Amino acid sequence: MRRARDAGRVWWCTWPTLAGLFVLVAFHWTAAAFFDGFVLDLGSIALPTPRYLRFVGVWSVFGAVSAALIALGLARLAAYGGLGNEFRAWWRSWPDWQWIGLGCAAGLLVPLAIRRFVLHGMPLTDDESVYRFAARLLASGRLRAPSPPLKLFFDHAFMSNDGHLYSQYFLGWPALMVPGVWLGNTGVMNPIYSGLTVPPLFLVARRLVGSAWAKAAVVLYLASPMLMVAAATEMSHTSCLMAIAWMTWCFLRSRDADAPWWSHAGVTAFFALAFFVRPWVALALGLPVLAAWVLDRRATRRADLAPSLAAFIVPAVLCGVLFLALNLAMNGSAWITPYGRYLTYMKENGYRFSGSSDLVERSFRFRFDRSLMQIPLFSGAALFRLNFDLFGWPSSLLFIAFAGLRGHGWLWLPLPLFFLLVAYLVPFDVGVDSFGPVHYLELAWPILLLTMLGLRALSQRVALAALHPSRFRASLQFLPAALLAALILTAAGGFVPVRLDALARQTDSIMMPFDAVAAAGLHQAVVFSPSPFARACRGAPTNHFVYWWPVNDPDLSEDVLWVNHISVEANRRLMPYFPQRRGYVMTWGKDCSVRLRPLDDLRPRDVPDAPRSLADPDSIPATHGPATVFRY
Repeated sequence: MRRARDAGRVWWCTWPTLAGLFVLVAFHWTAAAFFDGFVLDLGSIALPTPRYLRFVGVWSVFGAVSAALIALGLARLAAYGGLGNEFRAWWRSWPDWQWIGLGCAAGLLVPLAIRRFVLHGMPLTDDESVYRFAARLLASGRLRAPSPPLKLFFDHAFMSNDGHLYSQYFLGWPALMVPGVWLGNTGVMNPIYSGLTVPPLFLVARRLVGSAWAKAAVVLYLASPMLMVAAATEMSHTSCLMAIAWMTWCFLRSRDADAPWWSHAGVTAFFALAFFVRPWVALALGLPVLAAWVLDRRATRRADLAPSLAAFIVPAVLCGVLFLALNLAMNGSAWITPYGRYLTYMKENGYRFSGSSDLVERSFRFRFDRSLMQIPLFSGAALFRLNFDLFGWPSSLLFIAFAGLRGHGWLWLPLPLFFLLVAYLVPFDVGVDSFGPVHYLELAWPILLLTMLGLRALSQRVALAALHPSRFRASLQFLPAALLAALILTAAGGFVPVRLDALARQTDSIMMPFDAVAAAGLHQAVVFSPSPFARACRGAPTNHFVYWWPVNDPDLSEDVLWVNHISVEANRRLMPYFPQRRGYVMTWGKDCSVRLRPLDDLRPRDVPDAPRSLADPDSIPATHGPATVFRY
């Protein structure tokens, strides 16, 4: 009798978990049978693509049911298997410093693994090689490089090439990449900064929800496919997130009675770092923190006020002076940013090899005039994509609804959610969808903290109901933690494989030109690239965002140089400037194959010319100055 009762108890605990796993398997069966395995199309910077919508629609049903069943099974097992209290004691017994150390190591190794085994070191966007170019300039002690000879061949999206060659981006992230330049591998820097995000995440979460839930916050950070993939790239978002995290911790430390001077300085110093990496994000996420710090000064003793103000103001002044000085040195005016100069340069250059056009500019102005009508559309698209992509859950924003803000500060914690949504309404660009709405990636910071607050509040509520002696009430106390674990496990088994498959498909297509160069054994070569540089061939229908050849090093010393293809005759005019190199023209075949054809063997018209709007010197507006600057 007792054995039968024990068997029934075990089955009562395990059947929900087994059912949840079966639902997860059924999700993959359904995908293979009816939805082509959920091969995503992607390729959007605003609204979700059709295949993506179909995927998240099905995932919302299967993922939610699977997570709910697994959570119920884990909660029952914790309550009636004698494991819940033991696991809770083991979890709390971990010293905080050990957890931080393990989290830092995982924050480094997970993105490195994704970069090595999924991305194969390839970029996901054209921005990455532009950042790398700026980092190489800074590593050599320069802000700009001289425009190469016959500059039209070297015009590139996001690059000003007006006699000086430099990127449109602020220099914060390139400066943080400089150690990678010295090490010969800039791709390791984002994983390093991903690991360095763990300490402030844990310390801030510990202040808000305690040590046990802070450890869960680290696990959730490491389980986020959006954050870990971003850290595997050479994009700027990971370093900005790190700076925002450290700024937040310095702010909370500055509220202590024994706050050191460096905590006040750290608030503005890390805000300045975030500003030099991604200014819009820094303003949206940082201004509420700065405002909260200023409001705190009302309660500061007079004797402590002057030192804290001095520590706060000095980094801010240095940031402002450096910002204006860099603008002056790079753009000729303290009030013109590299972004502003690039927009002007595109027009001066007739929008040639820029990825933009006068039509796009006019369309942008038209949309800006209708901005109030577009607010719900683009904010909704951003939140919709972020809801799935951040954690891979059917609802990544699930626990925010339970977060009580009393005693935690309404100003600095939830307000950035609104500010960042508004900040990006001007460009009407949610961001590339390779791994999420990247322009909103840093919203992960307040969402992580609010999620932990919601989980703790929910746990406290159900703990009161769990005092009832029934089986259901006994397992209820473990349900919030079990639901978090179930959501992470379910995402790892359902959402994440589909997303990684899409990244692998993108990488397969992006690698094709590089594979062709390696297969041909090219050395000391100049390769004339068509537009687009890479097509969505191997990974179709999954599109990607690498349309441009990788930016060369500032001294044009790399083994293989990439340049724009104009025409066979024009290409030959460039080669005397590189007498030790041989020229090749890259072409795409109808079968989506890449050919590298020796320039010396080609006759005029063997290869189609670049569109006249891109390559014709006569297309330059007469308002620009000497046309000789732009001749090829």
